[in-house]
Amino acid sequence: MFLSGAFWPIEMMPSYMQSIAKCLPLYYFHDGLRNIMILDNLSGAYLPFLVMGTLAAVFIGIAIRITKWKEL
Repeated sequence: MFLSGAFWPIEMMPSYMQSIAKCLPLYYFHDGLRNIMILDNLSGAYLPFLVMGTLAAVFIGIAIRITKWKEL
């Protein structure tokens, strides 16, 4: 949660931490929420929520594969 940009902008973090933050789904949630609430830009929220959906699908797929692999 600290790396997602919820408490301070990720631009204030070192570059390696910014790279890690952009791999977290919570970063995209906060980015989309920021676009809607602060910038009043609904169209700017589509990409972050699309990325979150894609990450969710990937992680669910990985979880299913791991679960099936352990059952065998």
